[in-house]
Amino acid sequence: MGNYLTAGFFMAAGIFMIAVILIKNYTFMTKYGPGAGFVPFVIAVCIIILSIVICVNTAHGSYDNDKDKLPDRAGAKRVLYLLLFCALAALALHWLGMAATIFLLYLFIVRFICEKSWISSLKAALVAAVVFYLLFAIGFSVKFPKGIFGF
Repeated sequence: MGNYLTAGFFMAAGIFMIAVILIKNYTFMTKYGPGAGFVPFVIAVCIIILSIVICVNTAHGSYDNDKDKLPDRAGAKRVLYLLLFCALAALALHWLGMAATIFLLYLFIVRFICEKSWISSLKAALVAAVVFYLLFAIGFSVKFPKGIFGF
């Protein structure tokens, strides 16, 4: 039953995304390439398709072995940490800037969710922030919030 509820939730979210795209009249294509509504529309369609796959697999009994398993306390704690870190990153984005926010987000995810050492977490966060900055800010010239550090 839980799989059907989850699939229904994601299907409703996908339909809602498509409705917002259509109501706001986001363009799917421009003369230069994909418009503002193209990627969100593709993501919404993928969410809907995956929710249908969950329903079909559940109906065929593919998840019967996992039916009575609940996440343990540590798993629930990791999910809550992830939600907390993402919410804090969203709140800090304009103040800290994109690169610093990505660094801190990766740092805390690797340290507290993946449970790696502080040294490993710092290395992973630094690599992620540098790659993200070089790829998007330098490579694709995406304008991100600069924050108090100026990058």
